[in-house]
Amino acid sequence: MPACFENYGMYEIVNGDDYFQQNFLLKMVGTGLPIPGYYEDMSIMTSIGDAEIVVRMCENEEGLRSISGVDTHCGGACVWELVSTGKDLTPRNADRLTKRIVCRAKKEGIGKLPVNIINADVLPSFLEGQEFRLQMIGLPFEIHYHEDEAGYHASIPVSPDGNRYALSEGSLIPRTAVTTPENDDVHDQISGDILFYGKVIWLGEGTVDLGDDAIIGKKTFIRCAINTMLGPLEINHSIEQVPESDRANIRVGSLVSGLMVLSGDAAIYEYQYGFVQDEEHDEAARRYAEHIGDEKRIAKL
Repeated sequence: MPACFENYGMYEIVNGDDYFQQNFLLKMVGTGLPIPGYYEDMSIMTSIGDAEIVVRMCENEEGLRSISGVDTHCGGACVWELVSTGKDLTPRNADRLTKRIVCRAKKEGIGKLPVNIINADVLPSFLEGQEFRLQMIGLPFEIHYHEDEAGYHASIPVSPDGNRYALSEGSLIPRTAVTTPENDDVHDQISGDILFYGKVIWLGEGTVDLGDDAIIGKKTFIRCAINTMLGPLEINHSIEQVPESDRANIRVGSLVSGLMVLSGDAAIYEYQYGFVQDEEHDEAARRYAEHIGDEKRIAKL
């Protein structure tokens, strides 16, 4: 998934050159906690205040690990019990530790939403019916705060047929169809973007703390929880991402809408320190490795 540094006010990373970004990531690798998975690759998670940086490191053909990508996240209390639909929307050119899986709610069977899974390699399988618990956040690219429902409806553009098409409160709607086409070019055009609309049930201030870092230092970001059809969801964003005209509406009880990606951390509960080896997990991992045709994923078993 995209590394959403701007959601945490870390615009120095977004605007920095390659040298600055690489040095920042190397610092995260040097201070982070390795989360071992099934592959010889490694996710390294570093807490920087409330925010979290997950650096993905994958092996090359010579068996050496190098940085292959980075995720941003934030620990929280919004845990969803999900079931895989078996649809894998991970971009074809992504590294082996990246996973975007279409999931539904375990209890009601509703949803079918693309979820970007952080620390995904601790999970044994992503085949249809596989259950997992993920600590969820939403990372918006676009967010609006509305005083009330009338304000939300007024913000919706008029369609060519002269109507305004609104979401119902608590909605999470994929922007593009969550199918898995055979055509690779079409597959990679399927985004994980989610349209959302919900009521604010909690607000808090999150911190980014890089200690004595002279360039980034300390930042704050907004932690906003909303009710959704799958349960409470925390949304992380910077004040700069909210239009100035909306900022007076940032309060509990207001309504928010916009476009975001869903990020779910798998390294919780029994997977907190990495993948689990027992008969049940090993069997599931072997079935999945056979399905994707990759024996390297079970080399440790």
